[in-house]
Amino acid sequence: MALYMRYDYWTWDKFFNNKQILTLNKLIKNNIFKGSLDSPASGAIKTSIIKFVTYEPLKEQLKNIIDEVYRVNITTFGYNLYSLRNKEILFYNLYTSKLKSQYGWHMDGELYNESSDSKFTLIINLSSKKYTGGKFYFFFEKPVHVKELDNPGSVILFKSYLVHKVDPVIKGERRTLSCWLKGPRFT
Repeated sequence: MALYMRYDYWTWDKFFNNKQILTLNKLIKNNIFKGSLDSPASGAIKTSIIKFVTYEPLKEQLKNIIDEVYRVNITTFGYNLYSLRNKEILFYNLYTSKLKSQYGWHMDGELYNESSDSKFTLIINLSSKKYTGGKFYFFFEKPVHVKELDNPGSVILFKSYLVHKVDPVIKGERRTLSCWLKGPRFT
């Protein structure tokens, strides 16, 4: 397993194998709940389909990456993070060529929570088939493509306040699972 540090993010290339990806997709599909929790960042174009699942049914499958996240935080970032709770809501993002799905430049965060902030965003590429487009970028003086996240099974952890986007998917379907790790408010 390769681990890279670039700017203010970490990637794990192909952390999950094909069998694990299929298992996670099946678990997610069987535990989707209806809700209207998603509100795109102000001014950002967002045309992906979002479905919601709690952490609890995925906990066993995600335990190794979550352990890695806390390890990297301790050794590199030093944020005070809360533990992920069973009822924590994760977003299952479907970017399709039919919709030319994308998510324009934005930052993640907790706008209405007075006691905590999102410290990190965790994204897992759960695509089981090839797709074209859907590239993930940060903006550091200029757009920077994070090539590692193009690979199914790869994972990225980044500071939630970093400006990022997903280009339109032009062929196939890109699937990701997003999770936010929170801690006490920044001062």
